[in-house]
Amino acid sequence: MNNNKGGFIKLLISLIIALIILSYFGFDLKKIIEAPLTQQNLNYFYDILKNIWGYIYQGIVYVWNEIIIGIFWNNVNNIWQSGN
Repeated sequence: MNNNKGGFIKLLISLIIALIILSYFGFDLKKIIEAPLTQQNLNYFYDILKNIWGYIYQGIVYVWNEIIIGIFWNNVNNIWQSGN
C-alpha cells in the first residue's frame, strides 16, 4: 500500500538537498533566475498561464451565471415566492 502522508515535508527536504547539490557544483541560482533569457522564458510561461486562466474563467462565469443563478437560484426563488 502506498502511503502519501508527509509528501509536503518530503518535497521540501528534496528541494533543500537539490539546492545543496547545485551549490556544491557551482551553480548560482540567483544569476540563473535573473538572466534575461530566463526572465523571457518565465514571462512567456506566465502569458500562457494567463491565457489558459482566461478560458477557464469564462467557463466558470458561464456555469455560475447560466446554471447556478439561471436555473438553480431562479427555481429556489420561484418555490420561495409560491410559498408566500
